[in-house]
Amino acid sequence: MKNQVIFLLLLLLCITMASCDAVDEPEYYSTASEIGEFTITADVGIRYYDENGNDLIKTDNSKTWPLAYKKVLTSDSLAYYKSDSVHITSDVFHYGDRHNAIISGNGTNKYELYVCGDGSEKCITYIHVNGSVDKIETTYRYTIVDRKWYPEKIKMVYNNTVIWQKGIDYSEVAVTKANGETKVEIVSQNLQK
Repeated sequence: MKNQVIFLLLLLLCITMASCDAVDEPEYYSTASEIGEFTITADVGIRYYDENGNDLIKTDNSKTWPLAYKKVLTSDSLAYYKSDSVHITSDVFHYGDRHNAIISGNGTNKYELYVCGDGSEKCITYIHVNGSVDKIETTYRYTIVDRKWYPEKIKMVYNNTVIWQKGIDYSEVAVTKANGETKVEIVSQNLQK
């Protein structure tokens, strides 16, 4: 009898400890039509170069500033969005409703952006730069927390090159524009913890 009681107590202790270690993983969905349009930080810096390695972004010339948007824009629309809500703090130029930024320094200017989403699994953000239009395709998954939908980036692909992926920090990307061609290279990457 005593052995049965000890066995039952040990079994109860094991069950209790096992339930304490269990972590509820959120349930993820590939689409979320209820979420509507949104933007989310790309978490990657992009430097643009010409064929000679010269910086294509000039802080004193807004025509050289890259612009991310959910669709391809006309030249008039580009000029409007680049001049919309320009806010300059020390070495950072925010513009296009603060969804685009240029960080100057270290000899070249780094471009940071927000990518678009709309509740679908994949969404395209168009990058207008140096007279051409590139695209970033972002793959999302969604979860619900307290009855509210939240997007999470899984992967970003810039003109067929993966520039960001969950679990890997591609902190910097170099894009070279030469002779009508665009070359995308990962400059810095680290495994995320």
